[in-house]
Amino acid sequence: MTILISNDDGGVHAPGIRVLAQHIQKFSEVFVMANDAPKKTGTCPRVTN
Repeated sequence: MTILISNDDGGVHAPGIRVLAQHIQKFSEVFVMANDAPKKTGTCPRVTN
């Protein structure tokens, strides 16, 4: 199973996104899609649609 974690509000540097990815990768393949800066709401859906 592959899991996609996305975060467009806190960006890639949000405190929980790395911890979440590290825990999930023990059980599954993980991809993280997040902005390089916080508060870019709506960016991830525009990239994936």
